Amino acid sequence: MREYPISFSAEMVQAILNNKKSETRRIPTAMWRKVEVGDRLWVKELFQKCSCAICRQYWPKKPPLSEEGRIHYPTYEASHHGPSGLVWTSSRFMPRWTSRITLEVASKRIERLRNITENSAWAEGFKSRANFGIYWDILSYKRGYGWDTNPEVIVFTFKRIEAERKDKCLTLP
Repeated sequence: MREYPISFSAEMVQAILNNKKSETRRIPTAMWRKVEVGDRLWVKELFQKCSCAICRQYWPKKPPLSEEGRIHYPTYEASHHGPSGLVWTSSRFMPRWTSRITLEVASKRIERLRNITENSAWAEGFKSRANFGIYWDILSYKRGYGWDTNPEVIVFTFKRIEAERKDKCLTLP
């Protein structure tokens, strides 16, 4: 079993957390071709470094006893910070230890993008095949992989294997 990073938008992360997303399609790059059934995908998402005094003391070092804390996510309601004005950091820069979601690959197949069924669109977290196509174009059209080009994609089905972290900030003793 190997682990690979996988980026998702805030909307797709929310769908995973709500058990409404269990499938993803990716353009078959060298990395995605290596992923096999049983491998794990750790989710990279938009995040913020917490700015409270205790959290600042430990960032970017990990605290000695726990990795909990210091991170806020757009889908998380930050109770003691509220609207903080902190700068969101791209998922591209998310280190492994800050990831709150790990997925296990349950199946892998290759198909043409437009072969997606209505059921698969639901498994992707969308209400319809048409909605999925619109979202796909938003993400992939400029890279030359638009819905109209019907590219070959790798379809991964997955299950979430770790519960969401509850405490996002360190608390004073």
